[in-house]
Amino acid sequence: MTTTKLLFAGVALFSLTLASCSQDTEVTAEPDRSEIRSSQGVRNLTRQLKEYDSQFTYNNAENLQPVTRLPKITYSKGDIVKIAISDVKGGLRGVGGGAGGVIVGAATSSLIKFGTITVKKLLWGYIKDKYLTPKVYRSNSLCQYADSIGYYHNDLEYAMYDADRSSSDKPSIQLVADANARLLTMSTGFNKDGGLTAAQILSISNELDVIRNTDENLSFTEYCNKLKKHNPEDSEYIDYCAEYIYTAVYANLSNLAEYTDNVIYQIQHSNVDVQDKQTLYSGIQIAYASILYSQNMNFKNISNR
Repeated sequence: MTTTKLLFAGVALFSLTLASCSQDTEVTAEPDRSEIRSSQGVRNLTRQLKEYDSQFTYNNAENLQPVTRLPKITYSKGDIVKIAISDVKGGLRGVGGGAGGVIVGAATSSLIKFGTITVKKLLWGYIKDKYLTPKVYRSNSLCQYADSIGYYHNDLEYAMYDADRSSSDKPSIQLVADANARLLTMSTGFNKDGGLTAAQILSISNELDVIRNTDENLSFTEYCNKLKKHNPEDSEYIDYCAEYIYTAVYANLSNLAEYTDNVIYQIQHSNVDVQDKQTLYSGIQIAYASILYSQNMNFKNISNR
């Protein structure tokens, strides 16, 4: 990441208020983060997050809203949460390639799932031409490459979609190879690491096929269960990120960025294993970036024919 981009992303805090259908629905303010306790183990940390989230009121209505000019296209909350958890799953499957593998796995998963959902809605092509740059968090006093996963998730996905709006139709191995090549030109950190090996590209692409073939018509719980079934070792991470995603999209939060800050604080100040802590931190970065992207899209109407 260039210094200019890093400073811009680190300073800019894009907050997002989730709208309620009802005028009298409560919006709950965030409690002081000092109330968050340390915990042992990912499962216990998920239980702690559920307890923390119980303070919020939830609006489970799908509340479809058109996000483009004619012909109208709409994305439900259900679409948004499934895209986000797919991104997390892709990131988990790319972890063998380091931070760059996480970014490539998450961004390509997002392209595939967004493309699949869009094609099912209408026979026209659309270009995402607006997205919000997520905040770059810091795992310690110095900002590191692994703190930029959410930033590059959106930057890479946007660049690939902008270059080829049908990119999600490519075979998974070609899509991952393209993402690897493009990220090498975008990130000095990834370039310094040397990019992904051929074996890592093949591994991520095989995992993308699982995500590609997971039915978007399932409920969110069923969808997550399908993702967990293929890789049981991911189950606890998916459960934690799914809890965050569901609250971020369906709860009447006063401020999504503030809620995300508190969740990351909870992870970083817990007593979970160092590797688990990094995996959860990466997953929440991805989920937050994905939600910002999905909830802030404009489209240009372009015929595929």
